[in-house]
Amino acid sequence: SKTFETSETFVPFVTSLEYTTFLKLLAPFAPHMTEELWEMLQKESKVAKESKESKVKKISDSIHDESWPEYEEALTKSKQVTIVVQVNGKVREKLLVEAGIAQKDAEKFAVASQKVQVFLGKKAPQKVIFIPDRLLNLVV
Repeated sequence: SKTFETSETFVPFVTSLEYTTFLKLLAPFAPHMTEELWEMLQKESKVAKESKESKVKKISDSIHDESWPEYEEALTKSKQVTIVVQVNGKVREKLLVEAGIAQKDAEKFAVASQKVQVFLGKKAPQKVIFIPDRLLNLVV
C-alpha cells in the first residue's frame, strides 16, 4: 500500500487542480480540516516555486478567501433520459432514449413496446400528452 509520508506521494491519485477544487467544496463542511490541508498545500507550492520545476498559481492565505469553483453546464446534461410511458394515466413502461427526442419518435418507441401494446390492444391513442424528456401519456 502507498504511504503519504513525503510530499511527492501526498496526493497521488488526483491533479493539483482537482485537489484544490475538492478542498474548496469541502471547506463549508469541514472548515478547520480544510484550512490545515490548504496550509500544507501552500508549503508544497512554495517548495515547487523555489525549485522552479513548475509554474504554480498563487494561492491565497486562507481557503475561505478563494472563489467558488466554476463548472461547465454542458457537462452536467445527460445524453440519455428515461421517458415514462403512461396509458390512460397509469405507468406502463419506462424507455431509455436520447435527450431531446421528438414526440413522434417517442410515440414510435412507446407503441412498439410489448408492455404498452398489451394495454393499447388494437385501439389507436385518441390523445397524446408529451412532456419532452420526461413523459408520454397515451389516452385511449
